[in-house]
Amino acid sequence: MQALRVLLAAFLALVWLCGHLYAETLAFEEIHRLAVAGSAQAQFRLGVSYASGQGVRRDNKAALKWFLKAAEQGDVNAQFALGQMYSQGRGLSGPDWSEATKWYRKAAERGHVEAQSNLGSMYRNGSGGPHNYVEALKWYRRAAEEGGGSHDQFVVGVMYTIGEGVRADWTEAEKWFRLSAQQGHFQAQEALGSFLDGSATYGTRPVDHVEAAKWYQKAAEQGYPQAQYSLGLMHAKGRGVPLDEAEAVKWIRKAADQGHGAAQSSLADRYETGSGLPKDDIEAFAWYSLADISPPGFGKAYANGHIRKQLDVLMARLKPGEKAAARRRFTELRDEVELNKKERSKKVEEWFRRNRRSEVF
Repeated sequence: MQALRVLLAAFLALVWLCGHLYAETLAFEEIHRLAVAGSAQAQFRLGVSYASGQGVRRDNKAALKWFLKAAEQGDVNAQFALGQMYSQGRGLSGPDWSEATKWYRKAAERGHVEAQSNLGSMYRNGSGGPHNYVEALKWYRRAAEEGGGSHDQFVVGVMYTIGEGVRADWTEAEKWFRLSAQQGHFQAQEALGSFLDGSATYGTRPVDHVEAAKWYQKAAEQGYPQAQYSLGLMHAKGRGVPLDEAEAVKWIRKAADQGHGAAQSSLADRYETGSGLPKDDIEAFAWYSLADISPPGFGKAYANGHIRKQLDVLMARLKPGEKAAARRRFTELRDEVELNKKERSKKVEEWFRRNRRSEVF
């Protein structure tokens, strides 16, 4: 009886699949008929089908052909899609930045927010030509104003902070960071925190440690290492939050586990001195060693001399057997951190996929 049920379920699933494929085929044939008849909307949808492999074998050259037909008739989504195809080199031998810029601009000028954002990115990154920060800011700002996307708002904030395409204006930067942070953008939340605690504006605005800690906390809870480290320091100093060495160690360790060099150095300091952690020269050596090879980051240039000095001190203090154990511990931590960084990278990619809609296929 059970076997009969399994066979019946499999048969029904096959019937559904066949029906679904048949319906897809009919839909594709109808879209193709309308596209050939000159419908710009159908031409765009046919391009999407070929680009994504929906109802037909993926064919980037055919997708490019149909997107072009629709775009030339003024279909704004097709114009944006052409920008994507040319920038990614799909259906071509490689990217064609000139054509990508041309079609993104056409769509952007008609208010297509993703095209505005992508055009801003091309100008800022110098894709296919020199950097043009003035044009980059112009298009990112239009995207931020017309679409309200958190990432566009964040980039505008960054550009006003460092003076890309405009005179640096920290008041304007803070405005855009706040708009982005309120939508959950973890980098903007950390940036806003650094503005509020004075570390980004060098004390040129009134500090608000309580609000700074709030934004650091939000970004830290999303797994952002720089925010985790900053939040740990706030707890260590009792700035904006209660003085709490256990909380400080917790957040600093989270950042260190993801490869944040300054956090790794800070954790090593605590193991060496016994501040908030049991004194442990082996752990201290392992964390200092990790900090010494970490990518440049906040405080790294200052910390390098301190790190190497402490490594020399520990090497002189450790016994031969302890030195071997410390090197093994360093290797273990290095491998763990690399895995954590890869996992974090996947999460960040997923976050941007969820929060930044910039593709049609």
